[in-house]
Amino acid sequence: MNTRTEASACPPPQSGAPDPPAGVIARPGRYNEGWSGRYLHHAPGPSDTARLIRETVTARSSARTRMKVAVSELIDAHPCGWEHLGTATAKDPQIRARRRPADAGSCYCHTPDGYVRPEFLNQLLGMLRRLEQTRPYDIEALEKAVKRSSDPTACAPQLINPHKGLPDRVVYVFLLHAEGITVGVRDGARDARFLKAGEVGWSEEANWEQIDAAAAAIRARVPEDLARDDAGRSLTTTARHLKKMVSGQYALETLHWHARTGRETAAALGALARAAGVGPDELPDHLASAGLEAQADLFEVAAQLIPGESYRAV
Repeated sequence: MNTRTEASACPPPQSGAPDPPAGVIARPGRYNEGWSGRYLHHAPGPSDTARLIRETVTARSSARTRMKVAVSELIDAHPCGWEHLGTATAKDPQIRARRRPADAGSCYCHTPDGYVRPEFLNQLLGMLRRLEQTRPYDIEALEKAVKRSSDPTACAPQLINPHKGLPDRVVYVFLLHAEGITVGVRDGARDARFLKAGEVGWSEEANWEQIDAAAAAIRARVPEDLARDDAGRSLTTTARHLKKMVSGQYALETLHWHARTGRETAAALGALARAAGVGPDELPDHLASAGLEAQADLFEVAAQLIPGESYRAV
């Protein structure tokens, strides 16, 4: 890595141009729980970006080294994140995935000629000073040694995860794994959650239109969609608990206990009334006259009446 600092400063954002959607190129967390990764400023769409990531990785690796190269070149070697993936050449001005020795893209750590940006080097020197002043084994102090910036384009090292340091502009997460890329999209109904829009294999052809359609549907979700999702889970959980109970007199109380919001409760009660073929006001008497097994079956039928797509969290 070149370390000369007489190079150009961190690239400013383009004035006058609308900000493109941003993403995160990530790897699974420990024990495959959660994810963390680097910022990608220009992520114009889920399928276009996933395709570019795949082309970048496959152009620079063999089938046996896909994941190793993907994590090494796109995450570990560029801690400040990316302005965009793909590069242009003198013979081909179009930005696209290139083989080595061409760069994988334009990052916030290095200049186009490979030198470390002065802002990044200053961050590293400041981090070293803070680490040298901490006591050994002081975990909290070690975490504070890394100063986080609210600006993901500030040429500062930043490991992003869904719980810490997630910029508002991030819409997509591209989760790298041995078989390919999981495309996650920020849930329009719950801002801090990402839902799976599709899978892209390293070698198999993906259904790009389906990924884009799922991404648009996830972004268009509203709180009512979230309430319906949760209502279905509450009904299913209540049915499972009813099968273990000796009395069904507390069926509705059990449902209220599992539901977390008023919207969720209303959606679940509406589905129960439709499944029973009675009005909402008649539902308590109807459940009271039904046996425990019949109540459990009714809750399961009601869960199946909840409309909408089911998306897995990323």
